[in-house]
Amino acid sequence: MSSGISNRLRLVISGFLLLISWLIVLEPNSIALVRNGSSSRKSGRSGKSSHRSDSTEESIRETHQRLLDYLRDGRLAAAVELGEDSALRWPDDAEIRHLLGLAYFKMRQDSLAMKELEHAELLDESSAAIHFDFALLYLDQSQYGPAANELEKTIKLDPTLATAHVLLGRAYQNTNRTIGAIEQFKTALRLDARVSLGHYHLGFALASLGRNREAIAEYKKEIVNNAENANVLYQLGHLLLQIGEWKSAQPFLQKAAQISPQSSEAFYDLGKTLVLTGNPESAIPAFERCAQLNPTDPSPHYQLARALDNMGKHDSAQQEWQRFGELTKSQPQTGGMASGQSQ
Repeated sequence: MSSGISNRLRLVISGFLLLISWLIVLEPNSIALVRNGSSSRKSGRSGKSSHRSDSTEESIRETHQRLLDYLRDGRLAAAVELGEDSALRWPDDAEIRHLLGLAYFKMRQDSLAMKELEHAELLDESSAAIHFDFALLYLDQSQYGPAANELEKTIKLDPTLATAHVLLGRAYQNTNRTIGAIEQFKTALRLDARVSLGHYHLGFALASLGRNREAIAEYKKEIVNNAENANVLYQLGHLLLQIGEWKSAQPFLQKAAQISPQSSEAFYDLGKTLVLTGNPESAIPAFERCAQLNPTDPSPHYQLARALDNMGKHDSAQQEWQRFGELTKSQPQTGGMASGQSQ
C-alpha cells in the first residue's frame, strides 16, 4: 500500500526523531546528519491491496500523514493513540506500525517501540526506512551488533544513503571492527563529501589505530563545516598535543573548553598545553576547573603541583602533591599510576 508520502520526507522525519535522541549528547550537529537521508524504495507496503477500496486507501494515506504531523509537532500521546487505533483497524499496514514504533520510542517506551518496529519489518522487509529507524533504536540502546545488521540491510536496499554508512561505521567501531568502520566512513564521504561528522568519525577511527597524522587531517576537514562542535575541536587539539604541536593545539582546546564548559578533558589538556608553551600561570585555572569537574581524579592535582612548583609557589604545590597522593591511594590498584587522565 502506497502511503502517498515521499520516501525522502519519511526517512528524514522518522530518522530525525530517533537519531537526535541517540546522538545529541555527543554530536551537536546530529540534525544535519539525517537531513541527507534518501532511499530509492517506499516505506510501508507498496501497491494497493486488492481487497481494499479506494476510500480505504485514501484513509490510510491520511492516517500516515497525521501520524507524521503528530510526531513532527511533538504530540506524542496523540500519535500513540492514533497509531494504536489504526493498527487495530489496519493490522497489516507496515507504515502505521513503523510510525507507532517511533512514537513509543520518543516516549521512552522502548519495549513497545521494539515490538512495533519488528512487526513493521515482518510486514515489509523491503523498506530501507524501517531498517534504518530500527538501527537507530538499537544504537540508542548501545546494541551495536544488531544495529549493524539493520544498517547493512538498509545499505543493501539503498547503497547511496551516506548517513547509513556513517552510522554503520559507528556500529563497527563500537564492536572492534575498525577496518570495516574506516571503509564505511570513506564510502559515506565518497557519496557525500559534506556528510555531517563523516570526517570526524573517520578521524576517530584512524586515531584508534595510532594513525594520528591522518586523523588530524580528517578532523581539520570536519572543522571546515562543523566549527562549533566541541568534540571535533577537542579531539583535534588532543592529537596535536600528543604529537608535540602544543601551540597549534591551544586554540582548539581553548574553544572546546568554552563551548563545553563541563568537559574535564578539555580543561586538562588545555592546562597541559599552556604549561608546555611556557604559560603555567594561565594553566592554573584550567587544572582547577578540571579538578572541580572530576573531584576524584588525582591527575589535575598532579599537574597543578608541577605548575605551582615551576612558578616557585612551593607551599601551594605541596598541598597539591598531598591531595594527589590521597586521591591516588583511594583509586583502584591498576599496576601503575592510578588516574583518570594521561599524565
